[in-house]
Amino acid sequence: MDSETDMQVIGEAGDGETALEALSSIPPDVIVINIRMPGVNGIETEAILKRQPNVGILFFSPDDSMDYVSKVLEMGASGYILKVTSNKIFLHAIRTIYQGKSKFVGGFADEPAFNDSYKVKIV
Repeated sequence: MDSETDMQVIGEAGDGETALEALSSIPPDVIVINIRMPGVNGIETEAILKRQPNVGILFFSPDDSMDYVSKVLEMGASGYILKVTSNKIFLHAIRTIYQGKSKFVGGFADEPAFNDSYKVKIV
């Protein structure tokens, strides 16, 4: 992201507790959260979403269960992408969420093995 002229990384955290602390001091436009980051569970994730109602939140995860995706989006997330998603789709997701256009789900393919023909869904 650092090489993108329209994006600026203003903070990073290696665990959930540090992320929550950073959110209180740095007002981001979009938050990118690893769903399996140490210290972040479903309850803490919901707390992050409730504390940041005007911020786009993009989760990324290795979990491709659509039930799980639906739950995260119902909690208020702006988007969900798979870790195997290409950099191009990842950056597109951030831009889409920043513009507030819609919910974003990307990186899913019809076949069990992922390839470069990623599908993007705007809902």
